[in-house]
Amino acid sequence: MLAPMSWLGAGGGKALEAAVGELEKGSGVEVVLAVRERARFWVVQHVLVGIAAGIGVLAFCVWRYLPRWEVVALPIAAGVVGTLVVELIGPLYRFLAPGALRDQHVREAARAAFVDNRVHTTTARTGLLVLIAVRERRVELVGDTGLASLRMWVWSA
Repeated sequence: MLAPMSWLGAGGGKALEAAVGELEKGSGVEVVLAVRERARFWVVQHVLVGIAAGIGVLAFCVWRYLPRWEVVALPIAAGVVGTLVVELIGPLYRFLAPGALRDQHVREAARAAFVDNRVHTTTARTGLLVLIAVRERRVELVGDTGLASLRMWVWSA
């Protein structure tokens, strides 16, 4: 069940399962975990960095009076490398995507996962979806309508 959460390690995955089990045992909540590598594939920051890298290398090629083939090939290569750099470096991806937009993407993914995982069909409508978006480093909780009627305790960290 928790195979996609390899970033937690063996001990972290077991601790998370134990916490979910304790929550379900101590209340009427039915918890569903959903782990996603990313909430949404958003390419705007990839394109911006690729274009900036291509323009920078193009300016360098023209300034250094390089041969024509280099003036064409090097900016294209720099654009591709710039795009890949954003994909491979998570902190750069998060830096270039506004926090409010990342929150919106995670919220939308959580609501979609709530329906996809049929959390709304739980007994007494007490389902709780916990979506973990790894790339965005966000956790979103989506609760069903029956949770409002439960007396629950609050975790404090």
